[in-house]
Amino acid sequence: MVAFGERFDKGCEPRFAQPPWTKESAEWKRLDEQLPEDHVARRIVAALELLDLGPLFASYRLGGSDALRPDLMLRLVLIQIWSGRQRPSQWFRDARENIVLRWAGFGICPSRSTWYNFRDRQGEAWEAVPAWMAKTPATRIEQAQRYERARARLQQFQAINERQNPARRRPRGKIVVSATDPESALGLDKQNWLPEEKQYRCPEGHPLKWIGREKRIQADGGIHVLHHYRCSAEHCRGCGRQARCTKNLAHGRTVKRSEHEELIVAHRARMETEEAKGVYRLRKQTVELGYADLKENRQLRRFSGRGLARARIEAGLNELARNLLIIERELRTRGIRNRTPENGYHDTS
Repeated sequence: MVAFGERFDKGCEPRFAQPPWTKESAEWKRLDEQLPEDHVARRIVAALELLDLGPLFASYRLGGSDALRPDLMLRLVLIQIWSGRQRPSQWFRDARENIVLRWAGFGICPSRSTWYNFRDRQGEAWEAVPAWMAKTPATRIEQAQRYERARARLQQFQAINERQNPARRRPRGKIVVSATDPESALGLDKQNWLPEEKQYRCPEGHPLKWIGREKRIQADGGIHVLHHYRCSAEHCRGCGRQARCTKNLAHGRTVKRSEHEELIVAHRARMETEEAKGVYRLRKQTVELGYADLKENRQLRRFSGRGLARARIEAGLNELARNLLIIERELRTRGIRNRTPENGYHDTS
């Protein structure tokens, strides 16, 4: 029998309660004989032996009563998820009634609150801020305000579009604005680039001349250069398109052009070809199959917990179950036996 009282650091000694059964228990042996050799639960348990679960055990650093072994709870969670049982409330009921879970967990029956706490604990590693999100509280407020201005700008354009003659009305999904620069709406100017003159020409034929550039630091640390082009204010004041182009009559319409604009335009042109469309249709044979499996077989049509952190946890556990089974199948195909995990946490024997 393996002891779980190992000290992880000087100020912490996590303690874990031993499960009711061992591999020598008559109850466990009876269930083991009933479980088919090729059952998915056996595959998940075998695949988990490949992982270093030391960080998961080390996350239990508080005092109090001995905690249930998290490796056994993780087994049960992944088996449930692969069976389409996504909610901790379902895990609570099934752990008491499902013989497969009784076998995998050596008879443990966690309480409902323990299941919910275990689910939430998996999100403690999600500390990285998404690449698209601003990094400081002040810039996040500014970012939210900018998105709000973009939403208002978009609603304005949609209202103008609804007043158009039905024959000239654009599809709602084709009306877009820039989320980073709402006042510089994406319009026809983007298609009127004159490479020889290195300037834009507005739909009325007036030139938008280069007035400068700016550098923006990307989330990955790279620098993105935007070139600014502006139409003379005197042309915009008397233009019939002024309401759609700009509200800044003092300066006139401004357009920003990425230093990579040629690549963007070339990519869009390529995606319009039949060859590219054919390649993209292959998604339904590869990428889309994974989405279909999550929806139909894992019943993941909606998340069971509120908030972005719990959505990440649920999605991550589903992907963990899938990847473990893929790895286990590949190792089995190659005839490779599971190695002893480096963290030293084994099945109770």
